[in-house]
Amino acid sequence: MARILRKLTIRMAVEATQGRGWSEYEGESWVSPVERYGCLTVIDDNNVPRHLVIDRNDDNVYEFGTYNRQTDTSIAWVDKEDVDDTEIETAQWFGEECTNPIKREEQLENLVSHVHVRPQNPYNKGNENYDSEGYRNDQSFSLDIYKDGDLARQIASAEEIPQDGDITFSGYKISGRRLMFVFRSDASEFQLIGRSHDMVAKPKQGSTSERTMARDTAELELSDLYYWISRDDNLLFERVGRTTISGTATATDGADARTNSGFTIASSLSLSNTAFTGDYTLILWSKSEPTITGLTLTEYGSPINDWHMYYAQDNGAFPVVTLPAGDYFDIRIYQSQIADASLSALCEDITYNEGNGLLPVF
Repeated sequence: MARILRKLTIRMAVEATQGRGWSEYEGESWVSPVERYGCLTVIDDNNVPRHLVIDRNDDNVYEFGTYNRQTDTSIAWVDKEDVDDTEIETAQWFGEECTNPIKREEQLENLVSHVHVRPQNPYNKGNENYDSEGYRNDQSFSLDIYKDGDLARQIASAEEIPQDGDITFSGYKISGRRLMFVFRSDASEFQLIGRSHDMVAKPKQGSTSERTMARDTAELELSDLYYWISRDDNLLFERVGRTTISGTATATDGADARTNSGFTIASSLSLSNTAFTGDYTLILWSKSEPTITGLTLTEYGSPINDWHMYYAQDNGAFPVVTLPAGDYFDIRIYQSQIADASLSALCEDITYNEGNGLLPVF
């Protein structure tokens, strides 16, 4: 008989001893016959049908049953009855919770959850394989929460079930527009009586476009630097690599009108940057347009205090930059093409705000 490994199997309880409603068989290596082939069915001494399948992992025959009737008193639901009574794992998936199912106008924050359970048969208390409350030995329960469709985390697990059956899951606050709970147990023979969740509805935040201002976007883009020399007592200190480049420079007032925030070089100076190929942007301030081999500079905005902002931007080979003699301030290299809005934000911050928003403290 051909064999198929199933990842999901569902059963329907039809008797009180089998539980209530639909439940999912969890775990690995459930085996079912191919379509149009029935599994082997036998009738035991109690006239109960037994369905048998072959496990592809070991080629042994197992009963595909919902509970164990090996003795008159035991009704222990198991996966494979010949393998140390492996317990049937269960999972109850509840519908999503949201304040407005159509518009989802608010956020929900889950504060604490309660799940109420009872043993399937209270007369099992203290019997073999059962604890003092009538649950399977070492039976544990857990509660998972899905936030906006993704598993946020397992909130908690419980092994000691209170006498009143109220399992409290607390300690983690999880917020989302949609929250969905999954109650799990590593064994069966219990009844799920009810559940409750203490949640707070909060006003919805605006859309991303409404909450993200142009200045926020510029700061994020301009912070992703590949190379940066900017106002520092060490005039030739490269901030990304944390090194001082070789050369001689003297301090001068920069485009931000701060004393000694810029520098002057009397002869050409190599920035000692690493050449690369791809998107690039070079930004610098100078009192006269420098000529840099391999790059075409364009002036941006209006000059301030005789300082001009220049930039070069393209996709291609970016060279090792050598600056000719002159005055310089805030030299930046990016491995990306910086947007015009970000260039404008940088220019305005230096022109009108002395660089207090986007330059190092000085």
